Amino acid sequence: METLFSDIDGIPGNQNINFYKWTTQQPTMQIMQIVLRIKVPDGFVAWQATPVNFTYKTDTALSADNKLDVIIEDTNGNPVPLTGATNLVSPTFTTANIIFGGAPVWTPGQNITVIIKTSATNIGAAYADKLNLNYNGR
Repeated sequence: METLFSDIDGIPGNQNINFYKWTTQQPTMQIMQIVLRIKVPDGFVAWQATPVNFTYKTDTALSADNKLDVIIEDTNGNPVPLTGATNLVSPTFTTANIIFGGAPVWTPGQNITVIIKTSATNIGAAYADKLNLNYNGR
């Protein structure tokens, strides 16, 4: 796992990208997880229509070579059903719009867990970039 930085347009602060890169020398799929504990803001009221945006990239467009998955647990520690969060592949930086399903519990002041599962073989690599949580507050 590497932490890298890219300045896309050469202008400081304009189109800069910080990201994690997962690679392996193994021919079989190897997994590395980035686990984030995020506090639900005290003023949290509800999630926006698209609650999560996640920017990522892979070396190839084949999920057999490399992919990313996002897993979210609510404040009770239960997995949240997600749409648009699995088998993410794109040879250019792309943003996935992730939608919640089910009836998760979001208690203001408590923590949720976000797991970014990066997977790669020796042919590919998985890059995890920006994660936005979009909510309405008071």
